[in-house]
Amino acid sequence: MIQSLVPVRPGILEFYIAREIAVPYLTSFIFLTSLFVSLVLKDAIGELLGKGVSLLRVFQYIWYLIAEKLTLTIPVAGLLGGIMAASRLSTDSEVTAMRASGISFYRIYKMFLIYGVFSAILVAAVYFYYGPRAAEGREEFEDWLRTYHSLSLVQPGGFMGRGGFDGVSKKGQDIYAAERQGNILRQVQIREWQNDLDIKNTEYVHLRETSIPIGDGFMTRIIHADRGELLVRKNQEGHDEKFVRLYEGFILELNEKKTEYQFTDFQKGFLDYVFQPPNRTIGKLNVKPDNYTFLELFDFLYRIDTEGHEINTKALFEKVGQSGGQEGEIVRLPPIGEMQALKTELEIWIMANQGKVNRPDGPSTQEYQDRMQQYAQFSAFLEDTTRTRLRFAVEIHRRIAAPFVCIAFFAMAFPLGLVFKRGGKGSSFALAVMIYIGYFVVLSESLKAGYQDRLHPVLAGWLPVMGAGIAALWLLANRTDDFPLSLLWKRLTGPLRPYTAPVFFRLARARGKAIARVHVFLLSFRNRLARIGQKNRDRGVP
Repeated sequence: MIQSLVPVRPGILEFYIAREIAVPYLTSFIFLTSLFVSLVLKDAIGELLGKGVSLLRVFQYIWYLIAEKLTLTIPVAGLLGGIMAASRLSTDSEVTAMRASGISFYRIYKMFLIYGVFSAILVAAVYFYYGPRAAEGREEFEDWLRTYHSLSLVQPGGFMGRGGFDGVSKKGQDIYAAERQGNILRQVQIREWQNDLDIKNTEYVHLRETSIPIGDGFMTRIIHADRGELLVRKNQEGHDEKFVRLYEGFILELNEKKTEYQFTDFQKGFLDYVFQPPNRTIGKLNVKPDNYTFLELFDFLYRIDTEGHEINTKALFEKVGQSGGQEGEIVRLPPIGEMQALKTELEIWIMANQGKVNRPDGPSTQEYQDRMQQYAQFSAFLEDTTRTRLRFAVEIHRRIAAPFVCIAFFAMAFPLGLVFKRGGKGSSFALAVMIYIGYFVVLSESLKAGYQDRLHPVLAGWLPVMGAGIAALWLLANRTDDFPLSLLWKRLTGPLRPYTAPVFFRLARARGKAIARVHVFLLSFRNRLARIGQKNRDRGVP
């Protein structure tokens, strides 16, 4: 009969083992978290504090980073802390003393499993709610930073873009400075660009008898100045507005007809330039599932399958750089089923009228071309929607499965600590890193296969955790003699041992002979290489 995981009254031994696990666990967690934060902020912290960003904002940003990555640091800290705790107990012969006193392995590693359950609850809370909220807060902070402190982030020798380009935006700008000394910039260049998609005048790419427009992109304005100064002033709303005042420069600007560039010289004057705020979003359709809470993931899938999504037309027009749309005017995007039906209707119409263009009973060339264009755009949008839905489905199963890896890591930490008891903390750290790298590789590949529809979302989310769990069960079954699965296996295979023992004995003897032969071959090969080297040295061959 399997004992209860949590004893009714934890004894002195349970408290002692819990304390031995807590110290390396918390130490590993603090170390990994500090390492992660330092790597992220090593170049940005000075700029943030030195360019007007309040200390409270900086700490808020750090908290967003920490909360967003707790799902990474907690499992690794548990694996590393568990291995270090088990290794110390085994190195000091405390495990041997406990076993000699009649204490079962199960009572010892039970505390490791309790820590695994506790860590799994923390990771689940982060995955289901706090992680997405932290990611959303981090992105809002970065948008605020780009809006009100964008010029403060200019670094010498590289272009700083406005960001936010997502294939729908029509305008953007980049700023470059060759040198920077405090608020003084040298050799400043600002480039403004624009993307157009004129269906009638654009060039087309023909793919599988479908014409796809490629649009046009060009520079609308280039501003160059020998010197620039970062300044602050009050805007019309009373807020601080950072801008760059440019001296000794010129402007190249494309005219409205896009036929030639006009030159403007301000060598003897100055020009004030303000970066525009980031574009408004058009809703949560082209999004990452990382920013959704667990319940919002289900809501997104429900809407995309049944009700469709809604967007604000005013925000959409502002996104593409045009005027139009009324605030509060909503456009409904159909669900996947309706979109597939519409795509099928367009495909049938195109095939039925393919040979009737410019005939009395057929469409005109322009009408046929418009339908072809609608079909190409609709197919691309449907494909993107289907891919987005698949990513959300995989994300749901990944979030359900991921907390269980904490239990698997703590479960395998105990037997691994018993095996690597003489390597010290360095060996424990290296072992934990290698195990997590292997888990992360399997996780990345399974998620990629799930996103590409080569693996079912359930398998894509659960396969890495199942692998870690099987490895943990195998280690516990082989390194402990009272593990429930070990006892069950021994009880099931007991009647077969008289028949299987000779077979396993022969296999073991054959394995020993094979290893001995490989060892002899390697020794002979090494001796042969040594003789060849000695002959070359005797002949004076380098």
